[in-house]
Amino acid sequence: MLLTSIRLAVRGLNRNKLRTVLTMLGMIIGVAAVMTMMALGNGAQQSVEQDVRSAGTNLIHVNAGNYTRGGEDSNIPSGLGAATTLVPADADAIGRDVIAAAGLGEHFGHPLGHGVGLEVHEDPRLSAVSSATLEPGMVVTVEPGIYLPGLGGVRIEDLVIVTENGCERLTGYPKELTTLG
Repeated sequence: MLLTSIRLAVRGLNRNKLRTVLTMLGMIIGVAAVMTMMALGNGAQQSVEQDVRSAGTNLIHVNAGNYTRGGEDSNIPSGLGAATTLVPADADAIGRDVIAAAGLGEHFGHPLGHGVGLEVHEDPRLSAVSSATLEPGMVVTVEPGIYLPGLGGVRIEDLVIVTENGCERLTGYPKELTTLG
């Protein structure tokens, strides 16, 4: 039975040589395309992982009032100042500066976050155009996102509560980069 099936298959392949060659060519091209896409995907993943790791720290704590010098190593501007309040536009600018310092600023295309209360999305909006003041007791999201055209993106969202001395992160998930697969 198996031998008869093989003979019939060989006979069919010999009768339709052009169809056989085109089918084999299609299979070869398909397999090569899948292998190429896997290689490109792995390379892109390694590149993004390296960019994220090169950003340095994975948690930044911000208090109102810029009272320290530094930032030259991370390309994030800082200096001396006397600000006593942090407005949403400041938070948005800080988030953008951190992502820009990692060389990915052009890929962060949405506001940094928003308030959370009775509604999921409410004021204050953490954006460059917000004129609100962040007051103690407010709960806001901090959700920077980086989106690479044709590849994908990532958005990491934390809930924070604004305190008298800065903020406290309510989200307890670790920030280490985990690679699956």
